[in-house]
Amino acid sequence: YQVSFEQGHCVDGRYWRDQSCGQYLESKAPSTHPLVLSAGGMFAFDKSGFNDLQPTGQQRLRDLVGQLQTGYKRLNSVNVVGHTDRFGSAEYNSALSVARANTVKQYLVNNGIPAQIIRTSGMGEAQPVVSCEGAKSSAVVACLLPNRRIEITVSGEK
Repeated sequence: YQVSFEQGHCVDGRYWRDQSCGQYLESKAPSTHPLVLSAGGMFAFDKSGFNDLQPTGQQRLRDLVGQLQTGYKRLNSVNVVGHTDRFGSAEYNSALSVARANTVKQYLVNNGIPAQIIRTSGMGEAQPVVSCEGAKSSAVVACLLPNRRIEITVSGEK
């Protein structure tokens, strides 16, 4: 590969010595696929452990593993982000959201997804999808359910 420069040190041209060499640089860029697992079926309120997963949350994770194992020729990365509602301190919610993300990661690893491609993080209460006014009550806790979620972004070749 040759790069020629003009006198002002700007690139003037680029050339392949052999045109067929260019094909080695052409590769499919991995595509990124965002997935959201609703907390409506994920974790019990204020919980983060595997035993705290609701039956629908367990089913969603089984479905996710199936998607990852059969829907991709190659997985490059899986990013798992936990979220919480507004109840609790910012520090507590941050830790809870990370704990939820780590539980999902461990489930994926236990089901054959390589640990080294999975990254986890927690956003706490910082990115709500709904806003429900009022003090802590069963109605407000139920209203805030969509905020208690796991978001997964997958990068790979389908």
